[in-house]
Amino acid sequence: MSSGAAGAPPVRPGGPIHEGGRGPLRSVRPAPGVTLVELVVVLLLLGILGVVVLARLDVAPFARAAFVEEAKQAARSAQKFALLSGCQVQWRLDAAADRYDVFLRSDAAVPGCAAAAGPFTRPLNRPGGGVFGGQAPAGVDVTGPLAVVFDAAGRPDAGGSATIDGRTLTVEAETGYVHE
Repeated sequence: MSSGAAGAPPVRPGGPIHEGGRGPLRSVRPAPGVTLVELVVVLLLLGILGVVVLARLDVAPFARAAFVEEAKQAARSAQKFALLSGCQVQWRLDAAADRYDVFLRSDAAVPGCAAAAGPFTRPLNRPGGGVFGGQAPAGVDVTGPLAVVFDAAGRPDAGGSATIDGRTLTVEAETGYVHE
């Protein structure tokens, strides 16, 4: 070891020793990663952006389109249930109430409801719970009431068309095919 100037720490071959005597000096680099402050700022900006975007997002067109699809699927489900159960099933689109519903006859007992003759007042239950039926969202116009009864073979008693929010929903008289 060589000695340096008076009062200076001794110099080693590996470099200067730092004052605690614990080895050579190294440059201090920050650890890679993100600081907490940077993370909080990014989350705050994302939150502000989300609030602004959600305030401008109009979900009404999606709700209207979903109602049309639900009504169409309910009619198809009514036909399938009639075919599988042997019961008469009515799908009804009510323009006055702006809603659709699926009904069995009031005296229908599944299975074995082929002889039922009562009015269609018993709501058909969905497999996952609840009943087949839905109220149109605000602003949706339902025109032309339409009621179709599917027999045990899945055939409709009549066909017809109705308009929901400008989209025409048709049930074919011969086959019961439901389409736009």
